Amino acid sequence: MKRHIFSGGFQRKLLMCFIFSSLIPLLLAVCIFYTASVAIAKDKILNTAELSSRQLYESVIQRLEQIEQLSDSVQYYVYRFSTSPERPSSEYLSFYNYARSFISSMSDCFNLLSIEIYLNESCFISNEGLMFKGLSSLEGLMAPEELLKTGVNTGWKLFPKRSMSTPARPNPHPENCLTYYCSKFNRNSNSLDYVYFLNISCDELSLRLANAFGQSDLSVYIMDPEGLVIAASNPAMEGSYADSEFRHDCLANIENWFSCEKNRYYVRQIHGAPLMLVTCVPNVYIQKNTGILINVLLVAAFAILTATCFTVYFITKTFTRRIFILSHTIDNFRRDGEHESLKPLMDMVDHPQNTWDEIDYLANSFVEMSARLDDSFQKILHMSLSEEKLNYRLLQSKINPHFLYNILESIKTCQTLGYIDTANLMITKLAKFYRQLLQKGDDMITICDELNIVVTYIEIENLCRQDNIHYTVNMDDGIDHFLICKFTLQPIVENCIVHGIRSSSQSLTIQINIKYEEDMILIQVIDDGNGISPEKLKELQQTLTEKTAFYSRHYGISNVNARLSINSHGDAQVLIQSTLGQGTTVTILIPQVL
Repeated sequence: MKRHIFSGGFQRKLLMCFIFSSLIPLLLAVCIFYTASVAIAKDKILNTAELSSRQLYESVIQRLEQIEQLSDSVQYYVYRFSTSPERPSSEYLSFYNYARSFISSMSDCFNLLSIEIYLNESCFISNEGLMFKGLSSLEGLMAPEELLKTGVNTGWKLFPKRSMSTPARPNPHPENCLTYYCSKFNRNSNSLDYVYFLNISCDELSLRLANAFGQSDLSVYIMDPEGLVIAASNPAMEGSYADSEFRHDCLANIENWFSCEKNRYYVRQIHGAPLMLVTCVPNVYIQKNTGILINVLLVAAFAILTATCFTVYFITKTFTRRIFILSHTIDNFRRDGEHESLKPLMDMVDHPQNTWDEIDYLANSFVEMSARLDDSFQKILHMSLSEEKLNYRLLQSKINPHFLYNILESIKTCQTLGYIDTANLMITKLAKFYRQLLQKGDDMITICDELNIVVTYIEIENLCRQDNIHYTVNMDDGIDHFLICKFTLQPIVENCIVHGIRSSSQSLTIQINIKYEEDMILIQVIDDGNGISPEKLKELQQTLTEKTAFYSRHYGISNVNARLSINSHGDAQVLIQSTLGQGTTVTILIPQVL
């Protein structure tokens, strides 16, 4: 059986009520405070990350703008190279040396990976191969539609894994290169005049990202439109690709936070360059940073709850101690019924009455009530025993006239038929019968004495039935000394004779069996008479279940059943089974009484 949470003693119920009344508001306050604190901490972390991302974005933009401004300075020299005389001259070479030195110093000063200038092959310096190259070298680097636009065109382009030779790096390794290019298409000649690249290494951008976020669990990276990570605060992310769904989310949430998998992302589009700056804040990082707050909150809640429980426990224990004494004493009194068990209650009220409280009055009332109940119980018990004895004697006294009436009817019949000797013998036997009966004045007699009364009755009946009644008695050894209610078997045998024989010439055999049945005595009276019809048998069995004497029907057997029930306090049983035309069996089950 499932136990209810508020089951148990009064102290436990009171304790649980106090705990729940304090626990529920406390948990509610903790939940509200936790939700608000986590939301505030989360907003603070995201705002901090967004601010750092904006600062990093400004730093990257400033770097790109710096290169764009540098491009304007380089453009002047490139334009001079593209418009110089085709044949070498001292002035051209002098300008070349100056420009090359100036451009190289700017490349070093602004920390460029390299500056590449592509000129028409007719310009002899296009064969220099390091800083100056021919336009034909552009094949495969940029699409024609990017270059063949009228006028001056500028823009940013990413070259993944490109190897670029410089005087400082004659054997370079492939690396991601971000290039700002400038091209001029001459509409008159329908050809390119020049193209030049200002190249920076993506490692430089990674270094900037690492300096901003390298010491935290947050990560930031720069991604191109194809999803390639060209620079990242975490080197392990470089060269990885983002899936199309994530790229779509990034484009749909520019400058807004969005969630993906177990992270929060903030994206900024880098203006002028086909790149996105992505800031990633793991949810674990948010939870970790709110962990201290949660731990402090839990410790405070546990401390408050523990203090509340201990306080409530001691208060309720003091408050319920006398209630426990009252309940325990009442339970002992209910179980034992001894007045000595009420002594704790008497001790509870052993102080001036003007200092009593409700529990003291309740204890005193119970002591007085138990005394009155005990007195009333004794009186009721005495009256019940007296009533039971009177009912028993009344039932037994009523069986005698019934029996006497039947015998006198038999004597009258014998006298009417002229059997005077038989009638006189019956009177003699009747006198013997009542002498046996009166000699045993007690309500309980031995089975042996009850059988003697039955035998005398059968002898009386045989006088007017021409000895057609035969009987046998079978008993276990020593069982005849047990006690039985007077006039138990005689009414049963009388019913066998009266209802089992329809004519004076019909014979009847009665068998009486008496034996032990565990701690009971089993008595069977079996006859081979006419038997009982099913309807009447059912009615008779219903009468026996009610254990009441009925004067209008079945008086003899119902009287026996009622007296046995009263005498044995309901332990005795009387059962009857019969088959019409074959006979009847009456079974009596009584306790063993000596």
